[in-house]
Parts: sequence; structure tokens; C-alpha cells
Amino acid sequence: MPVDVDVESEITLLLVVLKPVDSEPMLLTLVLMPVDVEVDNEVTLLLVVLKPVDNEPILLALVLIPVDVEVDSEVTLLLVVLRPVDNDPMLLALVLIPVDVEVDNEVTLLLVVLRPVDSEPMLLALVLIPVDVEVDSEVRLLLVVLKPVDNEPMLLALVLIPLEVEVDSDVTLLLVVLKPVDNEPMLLALVLIPVDVEVDSEVTLLLVVLKPVDSEPILLALVLMPVEVDVDSEATLLLVVLRPVDNDPMLLALVLIPVDVEVDNEVTLLLVVLRPVDKEPMLLALVLIPVDVEVDSEDTLLLVVLKPVDNEPMLLALVLIPVDVEVDSEDTLLLVVLRPVDSEPMLLALVLMPVDAEVDSDVTLLLVVLRPVDSDVTLLLVVLKPVDNEVMLLLAVLNPVDVEVDRLLIAVFVANSCEPLTASVLVDVTRPAATFVTWRSEPGAPTLTTLAGVVPA
Repeated sequence: MPVDVDVESEITLLLVVLKPVDSEPMLLTLVLMPVDVEVDNEVTLLLVVLKPVDNEPILLALVLIPVDVEVDSEVTLLLVVLRPVDNDPMLLALVLIPVDVEVDNEVTLLLVVLRPVDSEPMLLALVLIPVDVEVDSEVRLLLVVLKPVDNEPMLLALVLIPLEVEVDSDVTLLLVVLKPVDNEPMLLALVLIPVDVEVDSEVTLLLVVLKPVDSEPILLALVLMPVEVDVDSEATLLLVVLRPVDNDPMLLALVLIPVDVEVDNEVTLLLVVLRPVDKEPMLLALVLIPVDVEVDSEDTLLLVVLKPVDNEPMLLALVLIPVDVEVDSEDTLLLVVLRPVDSEPMLLALVLMPVDAEVDSDVTLLLVVLRPVDSDVTLLLVVLKPVDNEVMLLLAVLNPVDVEVDRLLIAVFVANSCEPLTASVLVDVTRPAATFVTWRSEPGAPTLTTLAGVVPA
């Protein structure tokens, strides 16, 4: 404990556990606990590891572990960092790290938060935070979940959650993946996953990026990615937004954004939808939505496709799809275009394309308009209906901001063949009635509109 920390011995208890771990003798150890935390020392063990980290000696340190968690003390190390956060003294804290992970303890801090979650006492917990990140420990809580994933024991893991978010710790699991990304060691990382989602932890990696966004520090964030996706972690940022959607609490969510895209994180929300697609479990997915757009999260799904386009790796991308639309995720690709429109930054946008469509991603832009028309929000108009039972691409229409358009009265029709399109005007007040026929001589040829019809009786 640093010398400048005042401890009132009358209101601080020391918990001592002498019970051996794995039937091996354990030295006398202890940990500071607030007096309002009830601990059943009969069912709680203290794991002590004295093995050095990076061949350097490590001070006595410990962490509370439930008795139903099996820990191999021979292959688990405890990293202890005593450097203060924000120049404030920090109590002894530690985290379990596998022995094959190299950690530079000079540039890594441990943030400890002892405030209770949902008015319930919370055991000592911590998370790795880079030294250049300023954290206000007074307004952040740590959620700790010790429930196993896939009926396997899970080590202590936690995530930063804002105070205004209510979390039911009984129905939320934390998935921890320690597998390296691109053959490089990866620090402890985790993500909230609902209990009804089955995750194969053997084939799923967590990408962690700590690079700041817009020269501002960014907290620990991550996203689930399949192992067959190559990601350049040097050129990819994670934007984290903790503001609620529709005044409802929102869990930690994030999205991959290229470094050349400027995002105003003050006016951007992340919508997270966990409902399955086609009655199959769907991993955490999200999309950037401006704050002035109302979204009914009950009837909106997020389709995530990770298949590459033109045999090139594709970053995580998604699109909002209504729940009454059937999508075959096996044969649908997502084309993502991040180039700006009119030298203005463009948020993540994408369009569904069939796998047999050739797309030149270098010369194709997806136009996204988030500026309002007549003080109304203008959204992407998407048509999902097939033409003549043929696959039709998802098309987005850009509405100029200087044109008054009632988007409810606009339809987009795409013809994939050269069959004529006939439209008749049959209003009683129209004299005479008329029929317009739009046709083309061959696919790709210009259309020709002719007037035909007879005067009604």
C-alpha cells in the first residue's frame, strides 16, 4: 500500500484465509475489503501466486476466486501494478494473466472500483487500462460475472459499465478470449453476450484496439471476429458510445471504423440488437445511428455478414433489416464503402449484394444521407422485393437536400430485364385516360416511353 494512503483501522477489515488451494499449502495472505461487503470465508478461497512476471520478482498479491472454479496455479500468473491512476493512490490490485502473454508492466495500469453494482456488494475487480487513458473512477462501475461459458469454468473477468446502465448480472455472461490476434499476444478482453447465445470460444477471437479516436483516448473496447478474417489492427479504430438509445440503457457496444473517417462521437449512438436472424442466434452487432433518428429496436434486426468480397478480407459490416424480411445469410455479401461524399465524412454504410455479382469496390460508392429534408430526417430508401422472382440488389437512393420529397410517396423500382413496364392513369377526373409504356430494346439500352391507350367509355 502506498504510504500516502490513510486507512482507518476501525472501519477496515482484513480477510485471512488459510485453506489450501488444490490441496497445497498456502502462505498467510490478506486483502483489504470494505466493511459493507459480506464474505463467506467458508466458500471463498484466495489464490496466491509468487511466480515472477518477466523474470522479475512479484510482491505478494491475491484475488478472490469462488471455490467452484478450478485454477491451475502452475500456469497462471498474477500481474500486480501499484502505480496510481490520475495521480491518486491505488490499492493493491491484480488480474489473472496466462503465462504465455507478455505484459509491459511499466505502461499498464490497473483500475480498481469497489462501488457496488445494483446496490449489492461487489468483490475486488479490475481491468487493464493503458496509461494514457484518463478514467473517472467515481462514475464507473465494474461488472463481474463468474458464471462459466459453455459449462466451462471462466476466470475472473469484468467490463466497464456506466452508472446509469442497469445490468442483470444473472442473465449476462462475459466471454473471455486470450488467443492472440495475428500471432501477437492479446491482453485480457471480454464482451457482454446474452446467455441464450452459443459461442464457440475455440474459433472466435476478440480484437482489441486502444488507439485513440480523433486524438482522444478510447477505453478498452472489442468486437467478436471469426478467425478467418484478417484485420490490420494498426489501421483500425474502435469507437465506443455509451449514451442510451431512446432513453433506454445500452450495454457497451462498438464498431470498426477506418482511421481516415472522422466521427463526432458526441452526436452518434450505437444501436445494439441481439434478436436472432431466421431463428438462429446472432452475435453482438451494431450500426451507427444519428441521435435524431428514432429506431424501434423491437422490430429491427441487424444482419452481419463476414464473407469477403472478391476474395478480399472485409471488415465487420451490417445493415438494418426489418424482421419480416427473409434473408439467406449464406449467399449474401455486404459491400462496404467508406469513401466520403462531397468531401464530407460518411458514416459506415453498406448494401446487400448477391454473391454472383461482380463489384469494383474501388469505383463504387454507397451514398448515405443523414441530413434532414424540411427538418425531417432523410433515411436510406431500400427495396428488398425481387423483380420477376429474380434476385434484386439492395439499392439506396440519395435525396438532394434542396428538394422537397415526401419519402412515404416515393418508390424505387429496378428492372433486371428488358420487359416493358406499363402504367395506366385511371382516375375518374382524368379525361381521357392514358397508358404509358416504358420499354427498352435490349438489356442496358436506353428506355423509351410511348403513349398508348383508348378513351374510356
